[in-house]
Amino acid sequence: MLKYLPVLFVFLFASCASVVTKQKATLNKNLTYTVLPFVNYTETPKAGLRAQSIVAGVIGSKGYKVNLFDSEEITSEKELADLIKKVPAGTDIIVTGYVNEWRYKTGIDGEPAVSLTIKFIDAKTMETVYSAALSRSGWSYESLGVVAQRLISSILNE
Repeated sequence: MLKYLPVLFVFLFASCASVVTKQKATLNKNLTYTVLPFVNYTETPKAGLRAQSIVAGVIGSKGYKVNLFDSEEITSEKELADLIKKVPAGTDIIVTGYVNEWRYKTGIDGEPAVSLTIKFIDAKTMETVYSAALSRSGWSYESLGVVAQRLISSILNE
């Protein structure tokens, strides 16, 4: 039984976090990033706005120029496309995405679970220059915000 203990620990810790991406996002500090609300595909009210705020905070804390686009919660691709058209002049990169999960698994004392898709879009060409699918669950003493911050930080190159 003891010989399987290392395998059990690897499985246990690997099941708590995952980031599905091939490379980290390399951001340029000379560019201006405008963070839009994320499309909320969850049942949690304002999850898209929470994700937007956390992404903007993490990127800004690393020393990048960030604008937080003021908007209401969005719940569809069409609403996102409409917002992209309204991005202010001077924006180099649009940051947005989708919230697929934002909840506590078994109530407030349960494990937080976050699943996001993040996209960095060139504002001039409208081409996606980077995207990643991110998922993580935390321990029962962690908040959804802490889990989301770790997810976003994990994809940014320093």
